[in-house]
Amino acid sequence: MGIFEVIGTYFFFKAIHTISNPAIVSFIGNISPSFIIILSFFVLKERFNTLEFWGIILALFGAFIISYKGNSGLQDMFIDGAQYVLYSSIFNAINAVIIKKKIKKIHPIILTISRSLFLLIFSIIAINFANDTLSISITALKNIFIGSLLGPFLTVISGYLALQYIPLSRKAIVASTRGLFVLAGAYLYFGEFPKTIALIGGLITIVGVLFIAFAKIKVPKLKP
Repeated sequence: MGIFEVIGTYFFFKAIHTISNPAIVSFIGNISPSFIIILSFFVLKERFNTLEFWGIILALFGAFIISYKGNSGLQDMFIDGAQYVLYSSIFNAINAVIIKKKIKKIHPIILTISRSLFLLIFSIIAINFANDTLSISITALKNIFIGSLLGPFLTVISGYLALQYIPLSRKAIVASTRGLFVLAGAYLYFGEFPKTIALIGGLITIVGVLFIAFAKIKVPKLKP
């Protein structure tokens, strides 16, 4: 689990570094539930219906709209950095399925500590290989602290706790709405707003995951 987590997180931050607007990364990342649901079907035997299938198609189509540059060549067809979101989503989906199978046996806090430990070890090794300095400004240190508390710690614990009570596919759908919050945060914090076509693609991905969410809701039958 730790290795998949490290690889997925590496590609995620690689995408953040490559793509200027984090909202774009979040919108493209909505393909992650599609991979999770497909893996859940084969590994966890969680079934999905026709509405969920079309939700997956919409999520992938929306990500395609966001990533497409318009060039005919395969190597230049998508924006740079989109491939890193794809890699991150695949590894995170594999990791999520493994965690779902073990969540009843391992406490979420233990999983969170294990995740953070693996990332810390990888970061130390990477810094040594890259010969980077640990000299960080106070402002950057504050931002790192806030981001680490809200993201890798509280968000991950909440996600693991959710897996104890709901199916993996449902958890993935709820998490995919983070794109809206990232969109607002990126505008308030960086003053950046996605282009219209990227915003349309992002909304399509959200509609796709909403299709999947509503497909899981069982409507109670009215008694005659």
